[in-house]
Amino acid sequence: VSAAEDNSKLKRELALALAAQSRYREIELENSRLKRFIDFNNGSEDIFIAARVIARDPSPWFKTLMINKGTSDGIIKGVPVLVSEGVVGQIVEASDKFSRVLLITDRNSSVDALVQSSRARGIVQGNNTDYCLFKYALRKDQIAQGDIIISSGLDQVFPKGLLIGEVLEIKKETSDLFQMIFIKTFVDFDKLEEVLVLSTPDTEMDSSNLYTIEGEAQTEELYEYPVNGTSEISLENNSSEQKNLTSKKDEPVKLLNRESKKSQ
Repeated sequence: VSAAEDNSKLKRELALALAAQSRYREIELENSRLKRFIDFNNGSEDIFIAARVIARDPSPWFKTLMINKGTSDGIIKGVPVLVSEGVVGQIVEASDKFSRVLLITDRNSSVDALVQSSRARGIVQGNNTDYCLFKYALRKDQIAQGDIIISSGLDQVFPKGLLIGEVLEIKKETSDLFQMIFIKTFVDFDKLEEVLVLSTPDTEMDSSNLYTIEGEAQTEELYEYPVNGTSEISLENNSSEQKNLTSKKDEPVKLLNRESKKSQ
């Protein structure tokens, strides 16, 4: 009997040890991702608000995700969303504690961009797949497979020089004025867990929001609504008639203490 009890006890302790090891591994991976954020910000004078991805739109018609920061944290509609690898998208809807991000792979998204080597200009447009199109590049422009595409800054949304992707395939039809170019984005959108939201100079916010993801007493929840045969994500309070959108619970995790920069 004693041996059986000892065996059962050891099994419970092993299970607890494995669970703790898994948690420590997750913390290590998170720290690695956040270190890249810090390295990215060291080369910029801009102020960023760190946020956690808490839900994704399940509809194939939209490429959007939800983050756990909103207007109370200094986020406004229209500002760009980034990670250290490059451009993610922009804020298209913001409530008090949540915001909706339109990814650059969405067909409704467009970014004024240029080829880093040849400076050929065009528009990066999503097509609801893992790839984007680089449109309106003139046929005469010298563009090769593997060329880097960056933001031009001319759309007044995304700052100049942000990485977007690299040229994957080029098609030149005889009668077309423009080239058809497919690009692979540097950002892996399926693996996004944290993002950086660019703060505008005229937006007031608490410095505790910078590089910090903190748990809050949240009363709002995310919901999916059928709109004209498609699904939309809304930011509204709970109701018995609403269908809850699957999301990840945000645990209170403080990522980093860092003093905010003062706008010049």
